Amino acid sequence: MQNVRTKAKKKSFIGRLVSSSLLVSLLSEWSEKLRSFISGSFLARIFDRSEKNDKNAAESFMVSTVRGAARSDAASYARHAFASGVETSAVIGLYRRFFAALSSASVRSAGVFLLSSAFYSALVCAVRVLRKTALVLLYKDIIFITLALIASAFMIVSRKSLGAKFCQSAFLSFVFFDALGLNRMSIDADAAPQNRFAFAFFSGLAFGVASYFFSAVTVFLYIVALLLLALILYSPESGLLAAIILIPAANSDIIYFVITAALVSYFFKLLRGKRNLTLKSEDVVALFAAAVFVIAFRAESAARTAVTVCVFFMASNLLRSADLLRKSAVCITIGLGLSTLFGAAESIAALFGVAPGTVSGVLPVRLLTHDPLLTVVSVLWVFCVMHSRSFKMPSVFKVVFFTAAALETALSLSDTVIAAVLITTFIYFAFRSGRFFNVLFAYAAVLPLVWLVRFIVSGFVTFAPVAPLLPDLAGLSATQLLFGGAECGTNLFAVFISSFGLLGCALTLLMLLMLLSRAMAAASARAEGMRQFCAAAVASVTAILLLGVCYDTLGTRHDLVLFWALCGMISACGNAVPYDTSADYS
Repeated sequence: MQNVRTKAKKKSFIGRLVSSSLLVSLLSEWSEKLRSFISGSFLARIFDRSEKNDKNAAESFMVSTVRGAARSDAASYARHAFASGVETSAVIGLYRRFFAALSSASVRSAGVFLLSSAFYSALVCAVRVLRKTALVLLYKDIIFITLALIASAFMIVSRKSLGAKFCQSAFLSFVFFDALGLNRMSIDADAAPQNRFAFAFFSGLAFGVASYFFSAVTVFLYIVALLLLALILYSPESGLLAAIILIPAANSDIIYFVITAALVSYFFKLLRGKRNLTLKSEDVVALFAAAVFVIAFRAESAARTAVTVCVFFMASNLLRSADLLRKSAVCITIGLGLSTLFGAAESIAALFGVAPGTVSGVLPVRLLTHDPLLTVVSVLWVFCVMHSRSFKMPSVFKVVFFTAAALETALSLSDTVIAAVLITTFIYFAFRSGRFFNVLFAYAAVLPLVWLVRFIVSGFVTFAPVAPLLPDLAGLSATQLLFGGAECGTNLFAVFISSFGLLGCALTLLMLLMLLSRAMAAASARAEGMRQFCAAAVASVTAILLLGVCYDTLGTRHDLVLFWALCGMISACGNAVPYDTSADYS
């Protein structure tokens, strides 16, 4: 007890030293004056406009009439009749029995399935060796068989059900409850384990037969995809969070599949009355901006772009609590952290002469390594989750992801990446602390050290300089300049102006300003972790615009999904924070 008191006294003594410093007090006073200017001057009328619009719309005659019609006896009866009909249907009953059976199945049954799958897959591998067919994929099957045998040896001796194992395992709880947002109460952990050995054995037999036509790893991934699809249909929030994790790592087809499944699940939840759909003021502007994206964005088909922009509206309506927002921060950190981890590993391997792509080529997914945008954004979200314990991520993950982000930034050998990291982290810390001049003073003290390190390292390697691109708009007509319709792919702003026109760019800018208003209002809330969350989201969108000066940061499906997901997460802050038109934007 005495040691604890001594540490507390030492900490408070250091705190008193810092707080009593004349320079720190002066900088804090200047920061307070800047905050008061933003929250008390004419700028406040811009920043609180969205909240006032939402309040006025809720009290308007048209909205009141529509809500009254929706709450009428006839509408209420029709809605409840439809929802009850769906709930009592055979499809929903079969769906619920499937989850109940899966949750109550014993771990031994899963072990029997893996053992049977490994045994028959080994027989198939032996047949392949004898017939000398598909020997290229044989090493992956051998690895899978070995891992399946090891896992089954531990699972067969267990006496628990799968539901109880999910709730008691720290790793599984983190993946499904803390990351994917699955409700812990939806799994019956107290159900008696049911042994289904016959079904598990013959399922393993079917697995082995299928591995003759496909790789055993491919068959296993298809099974995992089907289980993930069932999870998404049960919880659209899990589908949205899974898509956020997969943004940097998976190919565009997988991301498109997960987003589509989450959208279908959300739509059916709406029909059953189990989810809500609301449009706030910035969501209405985003609706028009999304329409412009679908019409003018030519990276891929309009259907895929439409599904992609739906990520904004799903995030805005599904992430309806501070807890879900924190889980989305964990998910985006995991996805970006894994990408940055393999990017740093490849950079280190390249220093020893290993060919690029060797490290990430081991995995069955394509990792987008050395993407400047992903590197910069990963630094911001690692700072976000490291700051507060409310972001439920194991400490080892935080340390590994922070180390990988720092190494990837240093090993990128790009002044563009380093400058973007410095600028966006300044925005993050200034937004999070509300002490602009304090952060500016800290940066003024640290920047000479950064320059010195970069100067020393530049004696051994060459850094790629910052290379901004000027948009070439000379060939655009007046109509194309106003309304878009041309193609010019030098950088992000050239793509925006040529594809969307100045009117479309103004609409997108208005959406971003309204989202900034929402983030500033949410940052003043007392919900734990909300200030860090809003700071990381705003700084990440700024990184997209900042790096857009050098190249097209929305040129790939991954970056486009990341942009709309970040904007939707900012809009979702209004769900967790009550509207307050007199909020203090500090």
